Amino acid sequence: MRALFLLILVCMPLVSAERADRRWADARAGLRASREAFSAALDRDQQERGRLAQREVSGLIDQIGAVPFVGQVEDVAVLVAALHRLDPPAAAALVAFTPATVKVWRPRFEQARARLIKPLEQVGQRALTAGMPEIAHLYLRHVLAFHPDHPDLHRNLGLVRVGPRWYGPRAMRQVKAGLAWDERLGWIVAKDAARYAAGDYYDLKAKRWTTLAAADAAHAIEPWRFETEHLAISGTAKLVDLVAIANRLERFYARIFAAYSQFFPNGSQGVRLIFGMLDHEPLRIAIARDADGYRRSLPPGIESGWSAGMWVPSAGSSFFWSGSDTTMYHEFTHQILHVFTGSNAAPTWLTEGVAVYTETPVFADGELVLGRLAANKDVLAHIAANAAGEGLPLTVLLTLDSVAWSAASDPAPQYYAAGALVHFCMEGESRRWRADFVDFLRDSYRGETAERHLWQYLGLSREAFVAAYQAWLTAAAAAPRALKDL
Repeated sequence: MRALFLLILVCMPLVSAERADRRWADARAGLRASREAFSAALDRDQQERGRLAQREVSGLIDQIGAVPFVGQVEDVAVLVAALHRLDPPAAAALVAFTPATVKVWRPRFEQARARLIKPLEQVGQRALTAGMPEIAHLYLRHVLAFHPDHPDLHRNLGLVRVGPRWYGPRAMRQVKAGLAWDERLGWIVAKDAARYAAGDYYDLKAKRWTTLAAADAAHAIEPWRFETEHLAISGTAKLVDLVAIANRLERFYARIFAAYSQFFPNGSQGVRLIFGMLDHEPLRIAIARDADGYRRSLPPGIESGWSAGMWVPSAGSSFFWSGSDTTMYHEFTHQILHVFTGSNAAPTWLTEGVAVYTETPVFADGELVLGRLAANKDVLAHIAANAAGEGLPLTVLLTLDSVAWSAASDPAPQYYAAGALVHFCMEGESRRWRADFVDFLRDSYRGETAERHLWQYLGLSREAFVAAYQAWLTAAAAAPRALKDL
């Protein structure tokens, strides 16, 4: 009897764990089904939205006269470009210009634009409510395409327009101090814009007028320091290089929040979250002028090795030298995900794979886009190696811990393989597993997976997962280079 009692005690935790696993799997399956149904409905909605928008824009084009008045063609050009983002075939089918008058144009234009925007706003809000932030971001980007200065959306994001630019709360502190952001020079004294254009430069730290060349020479010794909405930049690189990097990282920052919205704490942030407008201390970035300067800028005890940049959690900063955009985006991805989690309990392949996936953004339709396979040489390298039977096997990749990862004499194949796996999870099968993968990423960083595997999050058996991934690798290897956006 005692033996039976002991056996029951031993088996009870096993039964309880099995039940917990079943409940977890059932909950994930329900969430997955809900997401898939919502996405399918939105696909149908977008097709219908394109047809309706085509009729609206065609009606406005019909009102344009043989000699359009000032601003009329520009008004329509904005709508045509937005329609192209929403539905390229619908935009291509638009008719040519015919007659209109100034008096009736503006009210008709505003009414038509309102009819185009309102349903997009409604779908965006529904997607937010349904817990699908990336779809919400897509639809609200459509809203901004039709109305780039949409007042309500910008107000909800905490943005204020001053001159030609929109500024966030942190940047507005600089604006209220009399400064304006210049795309080339960064913060300048707004009232003296003409003097900058004439070749002078006002050094805000030294508080004197000089030339940009002289200021760059001085700050090659005493680093430049300035803040943007989300970044605190310091460095000995030339000012125009620092500003260009700041501009790119700000756009990249916003794109990371759109792609990984489920990763970040949401609460009641809603729209601000998906547009990357959360309030936080600036993320620190140090950018040296050259490789030697980069090595000298690293904290004591941190060796640069073969790197061109790195995120150093103990210093709370990323360090680069002005050269490789790929390295910069890679390390900044580490920084964002780490900072907003407060730690990183994820396996090394996952941490590095996500950074490889995001390290080669491209511009499309005027905005930064992630996941274009043709642009990512690291992922393509693994696809080619796998086709040749030489790629790092999936079974090996998933078992590499941080020590084994760092000990590799040539770590490149590890990065390539990790990036390819993440690319598959984010983009494969028309993004079928994307949301589940981001859930896995979030829980992994937080140490909350309860030792459940990636394929369990995706709703697959290990065998089905491996087969799907291998099929994707094979298809990618067979596709022409120009079409490798699978």
